[in-house]
Amino acid sequence: MATRRCPSCNLINPGSATVCDCGWSFVEQAMTEPRHLSNDRESEEDRRSQASRQIVTGAIFLGVGLILTVATFGAAASSPSGGTYILAYGPMIYGAITLFRGVAGRNG
Repeated sequence: MATRRCPSCNLINPGSATVCDCGWSFVEQAMTEPRHLSNDRESEEDRRSQASRQIVTGAIFLGVGLILTVATFGAAASSPSGGTYILAYGPMIYGAITLFRGVAGRNG
């Protein structure tokens, strides 16, 4: 499939494109209104809302993993025969990654 390079911003567009994201019209060979894919204010609010949900989700998974690990380790350590315990590293890793992504998304 052929491509078109925008003479204004040098972005490579599909051959079927009639307008570049920067606003260059391939049909009129002139600059038009730039395309806005979404409202900046709404996208900023959506980004912060999603980041907040990620922070809460990450904290829950990390907390559940830690509580499960500490509780089963405490039970195994107090057992006279030693016992076994669960190292819930899956929820802890997922929780930590999600938590950090949420914090980065909120600050960025």
